[in-house]
Amino acid sequence: MVVDWVKEVSLNVIIYLPMLIVVYLLTVSTLGLKTGFSRCYVRLLIHIFEFCRQTIEKEERKIRLHRLRSTDWETSSSDEEDLQLNREGFHGSSKEIKTGPEFFHRSSDDEGDYVQEFDLSHIFDFACKGIEAVVDDQVTKRFSTEELQTWNLLTRTNKNYLNVSYKLLFLWSIGWIIRFTVLLPIRLFIFLCGMAYLVASTAFVGLVSEGPFKRWLYAHTSVISFRILSRSLSAIINYHDVHYKPKGGSLCVANHTSPLDVLILHNDNSYALVGQLHTGFLGFFENSLNRATSHCFFDRFEVKDRSAVIRKMQQHIEDPNKLPILIFPEGTCINNSAVMMFKKGSFEVVDIVYPVAIKYDQIFGDPFWDSSRYGYFTYILRMMTSWAIVCDVYYMQPMTRMENESAVDFANRVKKAIASRGGLIDLDWDGQLKRQRVKPEMRAKVQSEYSRKISAVRRPDPSELFLTANAN
Repeated sequence: MVVDWVKEVSLNVIIYLPMLIVVYLLTVSTLGLKTGFSRCYVRLLIHIFEFCRQTIEKEERKIRLHRLRSTDWETSSSDEEDLQLNREGFHGSSKEIKTGPEFFHRSSDDEGDYVQEFDLSHIFDFACKGIEAVVDDQVTKRFSTEELQTWNLLTRTNKNYLNVSYKLLFLWSIGWIIRFTVLLPIRLFIFLCGMAYLVASTAFVGLVSEGPFKRWLYAHTSVISFRILSRSLSAIINYHDVHYKPKGGSLCVANHTSPLDVLILHNDNSYALVGQLHTGFLGFFENSLNRATSHCFFDRFEVKDRSAVIRKMQQHIEDPNKLPILIFPEGTCINNSAVMMFKKGSFEVVDIVYPVAIKYDQIFGDPFWDSSRYGYFTYILRMMTSWAIVCDVYYMQPMTRMENESAVDFANRVKKAIASRGGLIDLDWDGQLKRQRVKPEMRAKVQSEYSRKISAVRRPDPSELFLTANAN
């Protein structure tokens, strides 16, 4: 009887518990409620990561101590050998003595003093270090995953600590089972529900005639859709200074880490999107949104498309009843460690912009989308098998273009403010360098500056002028 009862209870838990969790998450996301369970989940993860950090540091200290002891033992053995050789009469003979990494060879001269002999091949190590420093520059590293301070029990990070300790291996195994057998199925189901709601709601809104009711209906249905989709990634978003939230008919600019930025910002407000035209899953997503309201997706490499976008933005911003425009002036995804050059096009349209800084906590999952390595659906699956997406959104005070300020200067000033508010590095390089070579005009500018430095005319010395006059 007891065994049958346990089997029945276990079967009911397996069947109904995931359903209850899904219903709970859908209800919470639809109504925009905050119950606190997600934050408790994040705090639990922080305690686990802290335990992993302490365990790793303890094991690394043991390894360093073992290496130091072995090095001391080898040093003491070599000292005894040298002493034995000196006693046997080898002190005055010519002999090559190796020190350190064999950078120098020592030989004894006639007077017994050591002279260092240097070979040209000894510069190879220094040259390699210099080349590594050039390769690891401040631009290239912005297009790859940023190194974490501690391990987050994901093997996709830069360092793998599975073999450090049996405790970590056990925690990673339990975490893998939870992420792939519990979290992933639930998140996939919520994601499908969110996409189905998005497609159905945008199709319905598209049938409504233009007017205030349609704008109100889209604003509410789109926010609900994106909230459901955010729950499929366990997104935990902290909004700051919400009184600076963009208003209707305005332009909102933000730093860009991944397409998830759109989802993050849409949880709190509805926007008209301006961005790159995609194919595949992202293209399907863009077409669904286009049915309901006027978004603007274009090909950045087509001059005609860009001109049409500018005209459309000007018309959109002139109407205060329309949704605020959301644009990412970087034009590409950066790994959330820096803000790169803002394109000036969007800053030529308006004189007032609403800056927004987005900062992700990468310890729970890396949100950076490396489009050269992963397709969008693969990227979404990687996000669903991460622990969570935790980020802070900082709304900033509207910034106005000053008199006689060019669009480029205005864009740089806004970029600097976003970098400062989000705790990011402000860089002047173009983010398109991850797809294209450096533009010829940029190379010509650097070459001209260098040429000007080396071709500067030296001021003649008075003594030289005196000698020249006497020679004449």
